Amino acid sequence: MSGYALDSSVLMPSVHALLAEHATCRAELARATVVLQPVWVETFAALTRLPLGYSLTSGQALRAVRSTCPDTIVTLSGASFMRACDEIAAAGVSGGAMCDGFIGICARDNDITLITRDKRAIPTYSALGVDFEVVAH
Repeated sequence: MSGYALDSSVLMPSVHALLAEHATCRAELARATVVLQPVWVETFAALTRLPLGYSLTSGQALRAVRSTCPDTIVTLSGASFMRACDEIAAAGVSGGAMCDGFIGICARDNDITLITRDKRAIPTYSALGVDFEVVAH
């Protein structure tokens, strides 16, 4: 498989019109051929914990993500997930960057180019050999 996928830093604002960079991120959505399961989950959860006035109920978040994302969801198999855990630990990735690691490995192992705005994720993506493009702000 090959193609493009958004990480959460691009998918979230493309889904939620009140978030900064919505228009820029929404334009990137047209390039996405698949959605990565860890990005889907992270975006779904994050939309429900935004500050008051921005947060969505779980039902609203589900509808927003489902109606926005490509239909093809890419996942890691159980064996691939365990290898990803080993690789992330070996790379010294910790804390919240571990989520970036799973997102990156899911993309890399499926020959997907990741589209990101998250400057904090770049060192993790680079350490794990992830093919990514940075969206200009």
